[in-house]
Amino acid sequence: MKKDLTQFYLPTNIVLAILFSFVGLSSCKKKEVVEPIVIDTPKDVEAVSNESLIKFLSISFGVPKDETVYDKYNQEFILRGKLRLKRTEVEDYYKNANVYQAIYGK
Repeated sequence: MKKDLTQFYLPTNIVLAILFSFVGLSSCKKKEVVEPIVIDTPKDVEAVSNESLIKFLSISFGVPKDETVYDKYNQEFILRGKLRLKRTEVEDYYKNANVYQAIYGK
């Protein structure tokens, strides 16, 4: 019975040769230089005014307009003297606020 089972086993050196050739061929890939694809997106010609952003923040956060201050030096909005939001972030939120745009318009 042992002779029958040994017929199905390959010699160790053949198995190792197959294994090393598989590993060697799979790891030797040519390094390709992938250039990033630059997609030109149209820039918003119309800049959003601070007044529109303050109105947006006051409605979104339920904060009165007089408690929202814009800091020109740091380019951020300060709500109730505590919460600070960068102007670029607020602009992104404003542009993506579809419900706000539909109800209150631009």
